[in-house]
Amino acid sequence: MKGLIRNNFYTVEGSLKSTLLISLIAAVVLAIAAMYNSGSSFLLSGIIGGNWGGFGALAIPV
Repeated sequence: MKGLIRNNFYTVEGSLKSTLLISLIAAVVLAIAAMYNSGSSFLLSGIIGGNWGGFGALAIPV
């Protein structure tokens, strides 16, 4: 049983790394936008929703 779980983690590893990278880039964009624009709450909502969707999609079995 441990082998099956490890196999799933190894399969998702590449996608998880790219999702984390995209999330980090989005956080940097949000930080820059917040410095120049006080009404960046719409952008924040979009980034949070995108992160939830991205990480949630990794949990779907293929």
